[in-house]
Amino acid sequence: MAHSQGPESPASKLNKLMLKEKIMARYIEHPLIKPGTIEARTFQQVMAAGVLKKGNSMIVAPTALGKTIVAVLVAAERLRKFKGSKVLVLAPSKPLAIQHEERFREFLLASCTSITGNIKPEERVKRWDESQVITATPQTVESDVLSGRYNLMNVTGRVAPTPMYSLHQITSRMQRTPSYLD
Repeated sequence: MAHSQGPESPASKLNKLMLKEKIMARYIEHPLIKPGTIEARTFQQVMAAGVLKKGNSMIVAPTALGKTIVAVLVAAERLRKFKGSKVLVLAPSKPLAIQHEERFREFLLASCTSITGNIKPEERVKRWDESQVITATPQTVESDVLSGRYNLMNVTGRVAPTPMYSLHQITSRMQRTPSYLD
């Protein structure tokens, strides 16, 4: 005997709609982004395009609205456009630098690492040389650049997905150093 089903519950309808959207979701297609990892959201693509067009930009948005995804989109395009270049992502704390490294690794088909003061200088130089995306604390980059461990010559993108502070020496060094920035 067949069971008759009553009207579908609102929760069931919502679950079906969410499943349908998930199945229909369109993902970002880019040679340096892992397939099926970043859902195509218009507002993130518009913000990334604006950064790529204008250069230096500040994105202000509430937590969990995809600022890191915008940074990943910008990084991927800069690395594609400028072969052999690097992207430097600055974060105000060691845990945040490591978190950004993890997120960039999750999405990018590019070598990513983090550089903090906890890592020996020789290892930082090795990581810098071997990676395309470097997440770091400003203090560590400043110390290494001033010590001549590496330079910012081939840094195409300088991304700071979090608030930054007192970076006068790094930014003035960046302004004096030729780069791939348009």
